Amino acid sequence: MLVLGSSHAYRSYDPDVLKRALPGDPAVFNFGSSAQSPLTSYCLLREILRDHQPRLVVLDLYALVFSENNQLNNGRFNLTSMRYGEGQKAFFRDAFSWKEKLQFLLFPSYVYRINFEPKLKKLLGRKYLPKPKGTYRGEGFVFSPDTISVAQLQNYNQFDRFDLGQNALLEQHLEYLVDIKKYCDEREIPLVFFSAPVPEITKDKIDYYDTFSEIFAGYARELNVPFRDANRARFSGIRDAEHYCDDDHLNEAGARLYSQAIVPLVEAYFTEY
Repeated sequence: MLVLGSSHAYRSYDPDVLKRALPGDPAVFNFGSSAQSPLTSYCLLREILRDHQPRLVVLDLYALVFSENNQLNNGRFNLTSMRYGEGQKAFFRDAFSWKEKLQFLLFPSYVYRINFEPKLKKLLGRKYLPKPKGTYRGEGFVFSPDTISVAQLQNYNQFDRFDLGQNALLEQHLEYLVDIKKYCDEREIPLVFFSAPVPEITKDKIDYYDTFSEIFAGYARELNVPFRDANRARFSGIRDAEHYCDDDHLNEAGARLYSQAIVPLVEAYFTEY
């Protein structure tokens, strides 16, 4: 089982829970990455499938990454981790704008400027180690044991500052859903769409969330891909007061519950081993 998507993927789909619960104890790897766009997901899929033939590909759909067109913001991490070859070259050629390519090649210090902040603080004698945002447990999964309070969700929520218009989803990214489906079909690999849960308080703060979800559902119907949005059809037991580490992501306990909840929706793909 291969999982693709943004940080909602690598913080929500717990490989350890999934492989223990699914028939046959299959291998599960979470290849989510921060702000991973569908374009990046497509390029990663092509690279991964050069050597592997998963029984199922899960793509997590998160509206905000469909509204962002800055590949330097997400693609650079995946580009530099890919092995040198045609896949990496194609990713750089097709995924990045000419401006991003120039920045990447000529101004790497600007592209990676975020890495200099802790080094500068160390030189100045300040605390330079940033607070960890999670713990890597293996197989692509990151978790946090922390729990955000309902008061923080309500009063200090980052989504109070977002202003997504009704047409925020970029056509370019939506079309890559079609390309991902076509590539999976060519390899005879089933594809499933999910949207991992965010706090209910947060969901209510995202303008046009239901509109975005309906657009995803429309693509899923057209492509004949199963789709479950856990923010519109909630799984029981996952609560704002207990199962989120921040205003956008599940904590360790929440990821465990969510991963267990999706098992009945995907176990049929693993019954014949």
